[in-house]
Amino acid sequence: SEEVSITFLADRTNVEKGEEVHLTWDVQNALTCQLDPDPGSVDFQGQRIVVVDETAVFTMTASTTPQLFKTAEIKIDVFVTRTAYQYDDKSQIAESITLSESP
Repeated sequence: SEEVSITFLADRTNVEKGEEVHLTWDVQNALTCQLDPDPGSVDFQGQRIVVVDETAVFTMTASTTPQLFKTAEIKIDVFVTRTAYQYDDKSQIAESITLSESP
């Protein structure tokens, strides 16, 4: 039998909190196909839009039997922008920025 193959892609892997990521996949020669953390069981070809609030790992698992499976992972990193600190003490932030730029 032919080997299981997984093509699992994200349109980007660095996003700001709350941004959308488009996941697409194409699985060949498998009997089951699962995307975690959710929705779980998915079609062999598909796409899904996920909203990422914190760094997350999505895993695609394709199997022919419970013992014979292949996985592919995509890690989406969420970076924090300065505006996320708007409720903190602004003078502290300004101070640390000034310090980091001094010779």
